[in-house]
Amino acid sequence: HAFRAPTFDEILASDPRSELDPETVDTYEVSLGADFTSSFRGRATFFHNEIEDILLFNITPPTYTNQGKGEYQGFEVEAKYDFGKGTYISGYYTYLTKRSQAESPKLSANLMANVRLSRYLNFNADCIHLDSLNRNEPGDPRDDPSSLTLVNATLIAKKVLKGYDGLELRGSVYNLFDKDWSKPMAEELHVPNDWPIPGINYLLEVKYRF
Repeated sequence: HAFRAPTFDEILASDPRSELDPETVDTYEVSLGADFTSSFRGRATFFHNEIEDILLFNITPPTYTNQGKGEYQGFEVEAKYDFGKGTYISGYYTYLTKRSQAESPKLSANLMANVRLSRYLNFNADCIHLDSLNRNEPGDPRDDPSSLTLVNATLIAKKVLKGYDGLELRGSVYNLFDKDWSKPMAEELHVPNDWPIPGINYLLEVKYRF
């Protein structure tokens, strides 16, 4: 049983005479996993989620209110192969047999690889795929969103300076192939072309752990 409390934006945009309730999610899972070898393991999970008091935006008047329920059901398969010394490949595949909102893809998959280049350098990359997004709002004339395949990559440097073992440097490239895609949004939110995701972008991080 989980909760999602209203955000400040949702609270400020709601009727001050009404009090927003948090969204509640009841999750039921059945999972089976196995270690096939000392390096390879996998897991299959069936899940069923029930959501109540979903926060939705009303155009007239422009407020957020708790209205409606949601339901998600499906299965997920995940696996990981460990090559040792910090190098591994892992991934998951999720398929929804029942969903309440269009922004939830019917099919999603993620493939991630982590390579230890040296005692100081580590390379990480992941490939995300979303497919079968269908608009389920009655009367929405827009086409269904396209599928998405997104690649991100990160180079991590640790312990590169003697005496500063807590120093960590990260250089990341998100949306490596500059994919043009928009996240589906409900028509009543007045976002005619959905919500575009950023193109290729870069992030440099400097961390120090004491």
